[in-house]
Amino acid sequence: MKSVKPVLYSNDHKRIAILDSFRFLAITIVVLFHYYSRWATPEETSLYPYADKYDNAFFQNGFLGVQFFFIISGFVIAFTINGCKSILEFLKRRFIRLFPPMLFCSLLTFVFIKLLDPDKHLLQLHSNAVDLIPSLTFTEPGFFEKIFGLKTDYIDGVYWSLAIEVKFYLIFGILYFINRKSAWKSWCIFVLVIELVWMLIRYYKYEPVFASHDFFNVFSYIFITRYLIYFTMGILFFNLYKDRKFLNNRSNLLLAMFTIALLFATLYITEVMRFKYLMLIIAASILFLMFIYKPTYLSFLNNKFFQLVGLLSYEIYLLHKNIGIALINYIINVFSIGQYQFLVPLVIYGIIAGVSFFIFNYYEKPISRWLRVKLSV
Repeated sequence: MKSVKPVLYSNDHKRIAILDSFRFLAITIVVLFHYYSRWATPEETSLYPYADKYDNAFFQNGFLGVQFFFIISGFVIAFTINGCKSILEFLKRRFIRLFPPMLFCSLLTFVFIKLLDPDKHLLQLHSNAVDLIPSLTFTEPGFFEKIFGLKTDYIDGVYWSLAIEVKFYLIFGILYFINRKSAWKSWCIFVLVIELVWMLIRYYKYEPVFASHDFFNVFSYIFITRYLIYFTMGILFFNLYKDRKFLNNRSNLLLAMFTIALLFATLYITEVMRFKYLMLIIAASILFLMFIYKPTYLSFLNNKFFQLVGLLSYEIYLLHKNIGIALINYIINVFSIGQYQFLVPLVIYGIIAGVSFFIFNYYEKPISRWLRVKLSV
């Protein structure tokens, strides 16, 4: 099979370079969404000094970068889990990847916002020490409030997607190690059962036990029903990457057809912005299919800068929103920026990327090496 050659970024981890370029695209549109559009309300309620002056359709749809990350994650987890001997090893490796940066970035965000905005003019960016609990455990705040009566929130609102990721790791990890040789079949059967049950629940207007989102009930909270379509697409693309003739097998083809058809039906029934999510899936599918079958078409993404930013995308994601918005306000309010306000968020993005570079190289990598020794992985 002819495919993009994995590029070695460190002594013990191989990465597919083009996926880091995909991560660059995803993190960039998410950052631009948060810096120009997310709070682009009238000036009296906006978190931006420039209010909605620079808001436009491109920035408004930047939230779709998170769903793109989910597709990438489906591919990457299907790729990396092959090198694990047990679910325990897999979960240890995920812990080593996720927890140290989350710990550092959560604490940094918590302290930095209080120092930069002591008068709480940007109240929505502030958090309490108790908010470290859902952030560091990768769980939804609603869980702690409903079960323990503990009212919490995330240190930074973007951390919600990490709770979804962790549930995917658990579900896919269990299914994979039950039957490694039929991981695709196991995943598709799981998705088909879960989505059919969920649609029946919705049809009969089942009242949720608790909700982590207006949309979720307890069933979807556990089984991440709203996001299975993205992870499924990623897993499918990995199987095509591994074997271009994967869908020539009738069983694989039928499972893919039925599973994706049901997922699209669920998307249509349940999502308010179904057209935008559909367009994201189509665009991401085109990118992945070109990567698998026509990699030369994506030669413009074989850029070391893109790949470096993609490599740092986890740290950038954890740091960019609250700290970035606080810095945008500080710089524009303290310095006479004038007509160059539009450039300030781009400068902040560069600063956050620079900080992420140092966190990755001088904190995450040494801590990860130490943890791999301690946890024997």
